[in-house]
Amino acid sequence: FTFGSFKTNLDTAKINLRLLLKHGMSEDDLFKALTTSAATIFNLDGKIGKLEAGYFANFILTDLPFFQEKSKVKMLFINGRKYEIE
Repeated sequence: FTFGSFKTNLDTAKINLRLLLKHGMSEDDLFKALTTSAATIFNLDGKIGKLEAGYFANFILTDLPFFQEKSKVKMLFINGRKYEIE
């Protein structure tokens, strides 16, 4: 299971993710849908979806737990390269 956020900004996507949590989806299952499950569906498991040696390092760092309403993305890493968010 995974889902898309086509033509959606991060704020709207996070609202929708929090709705899934509110209606009973666990944080673990939601993270899997965003990472490992999505990678498997797109036949990219083994390359993305995990923070492990040999995988592309694509991830974000937030100031609070990601699913909290007021959390903000502070850094974005794409293929291990850091991008600061202002």
